[in-house]
Amino acid sequence: MLRYVISFLICLLMFGCATTEEINPADVKIAQLRSSTRTLEDRISVLNQTQDDLQTQLEKMKQENGQMQQVLQDNWSKLRGTLGSLKDRQKREIDTTVKSIMASSISDQERLNAKLTKVVKAIQAQNSGLQQKVMEDLSISGQEVKSMRVQLNACMDKIERIEKQIKILNSAYPSGTTSTTKKAPASTKKSSGWKRPKTKIKRTGKPSNSKIDYNQGYEHIVAPGETLWKIARDYKVSVQDILNTNPKINDETHLTPGQKLFVPYRTE
Repeated sequence: MLRYVISFLICLLMFGCATTEEINPADVKIAQLRSSTRTLEDRISVLNQTQDDLQTQLEKMKQENGQMQQVLQDNWSKLRGTLGSLKDRQKREIDTTVKSIMASSISDQERLNAKLTKVVKAIQAQNSGLQQKVMEDLSISGQEVKSMRVQLNACMDKIERIEKQIKILNSAYPSGTTSTTKKAPASTKKSSGWKRPKTKIKRTGKPSNSKIDYNQGYEHIVAPGETLWKIARDYKVSVQDILNTNPKINDETHLTPGQKLFVPYRTE
């Protein structure tokens, strides 16, 4: 379009110059205009060629972009498939590990129950012997009777603590087993003046492991049936660590549901 406009202007100038008397200046102007026209035509041709080249490069870039997007989609599909297979494999490994740990815990709890049952039976047999001896030796001096009563109270205390531990273990690991222990007759407790003393707490003030940090940890709310041993096992610390960081605990065998405990942090 520009080329046609320039040609039209040149024709007008040539026509106008032919009617004037000043020919030489007009010829010079016409020559200049023709030179400018050729220059413009050359530039237009270069611009058109550049435009064609840019258009070609743009089409090529679009094709390359489409190929790259296809490659990215293929790689993403492969990655999703790989992640899915890894997730399934890890889930199977975790399920296998959990089942193995649960089977081991139940087996350990059953063995412990069997040992505790044997101990309770032995203590009950010893207690029965002591009671029989007390009944046979009523005529002995008051000092000897007092000594025997002290021994009897100690045995009764042991029986009470062991029975409580068995109940705690049964509530923490329900395995369907039934405890065979029997409580001592109530009349014997009344006649001997039996009273259950609180368990004496010993605090060392030092972590049981170098990986345990008393300066940071978790707040644990005691659930019904939980014991210090179970809480310590769940957080991978020792009972002594919980006692050291909770000075308000007065009896390690008795926890109240809803009670808040500080459990120290253990680094992996």
